[in-house]
Amino acid sequence: MEPILIGISGIGVMLFLLFWGVPVAVSMGITAFLGYGVLRGWGPSLALAGSVLFDKAKSYELAVIGLFILMGSFILHSGIASRLFDTLNRWLSWIRGGMVVATTMSCAVFGACCGSSLATAATFSRIAVPELLRYGHHPEIATAAVAAAGTQAVLIPPSALMVIYAILCELPVGKCLVAGFLPGALSAFLYMVTVLAVVRLRPYLAPKVARSFSWAERLRTLPNVLPLILIGAFILCALFFGWAGVTEVGGVGAFACLMTALIVAGPRKAHLEEASRHAGRQTAMILFIIIAAVWYSRFIAISGLPTAVVDWVAASNIPPYGVLAVVLLMYVVLGMVMDVIGMLVITLPLVFPLITKLGFDPIWFGVIVIKMSEIAAITPPVGLNVYVTKVGVGNMATIGQIFKGCLYFLVADIATLLILIAVPQISLLLPQYMAY
Repeated sequence: MEPILIGISGIGVMLFLLFWGVPVAVSMGITAFLGYGVLRGWGPSLALAGSVLFDKAKSYELAVIGLFILMGSFILHSGIASRLFDTLNRWLSWIRGGMVVATTMSCAVFGACCGSSLATAATFSRIAVPELLRYGHHPEIATAAVAAAGTQAVLIPPSALMVIYAILCELPVGKCLVAGFLPGALSAFLYMVTVLAVVRLRPYLAPKVARSFSWAERLRTLPNVLPLILIGAFILCALFFGWAGVTEVGGVGAFACLMTALIVAGPRKAHLEEASRHAGRQTAMILFIIIAAVWYSRFIAISGLPTAVVDWVAASNIPPYGVLAVVLLMYVVLGMVMDVIGMLVITLPLVFPLITKLGFDPIWFGVIVIKMSEIAAITPPVGLNVYVTKVGVGNMATIGQIFKGCLYFLVADIATLLILIAVPQISLLLPQYMAY
């Protein structure tokens, strides 16, 4: 059998296993072992498995994933989210839609620290939505703000997804992390503009003034957000100016989040043991997936399938942006039914060589792919963030109301995506001027 046909058959086997509920890492590992064994022999296939496991186990770049997850776990379990929302709410609730803007900003800051859009949506669906409804906001805007704003977590550094993308594509981790900052800030800004525009055009969605606070009440809450802002600023500046490597930055960030949790919540309420266990489980799962993904990508590479796809696209004379549109549409469809990590590890061995051959910048493409995962997370009929938010709010809103409200934010997401495609320099500006 031709190697290319073996590669195609391998993808079919992996999809079959996934369809029957086999975990992503196991499906990729079985496919890689069988495919590499058929092409190169069973001995080399086993040897490759051992070498990949050893090489990745001693990788400093992989260590940063665990540290970023640990940062988020400390923040997630310490109750800081409610303090963050309370602070921003006191500063913004004096304008129509201000509480909703406070929610989107809280989700952006919290999501940047915890790195998980699902965790952000689950947390703020219990914290922010009841408060928004209590002060007269419509369920559409109250729930959709949480479901949509939680997706900003995957772009703003420290982003575990950007680290995974960099490792899978063998790109500089620091540059990929820094590249997500301006697109993430743009996305957050357009979300806030969307909220203010929608509540002005449809006043029934939000009261004119939800609640007012004195300056003394506002100033007293500033210490609640200062540690998170300082941690985020340190991570970005340390990477940009080259003060430390990615792993060192992750270590300092994890320690800073630990100290913040202890100071703000106290040793008992910080739930350190639970946070550590959660981080350990998440890290082990991701490392297992990455190791299997590297093994799988080696099999796909030796099958010649990526080269064949590139040659076929070149011969078909499809415009580069036409190919990009098809790829992005594929990510929207996959993102509606798969988690982002699984989507990346399955598709990148084929998609990444094609995109780079067409002349697109690999770091810019990473930002675009991660942004597409945000869009998929709130796109009907299977927007994962929407269903997580529904679980959090219970009977306070219907699934239809949440999806309807998310349409406002989908407009902002599509606008952000088009801007990032039209102006790649937004993603590439900071990496170009990094100190290393």
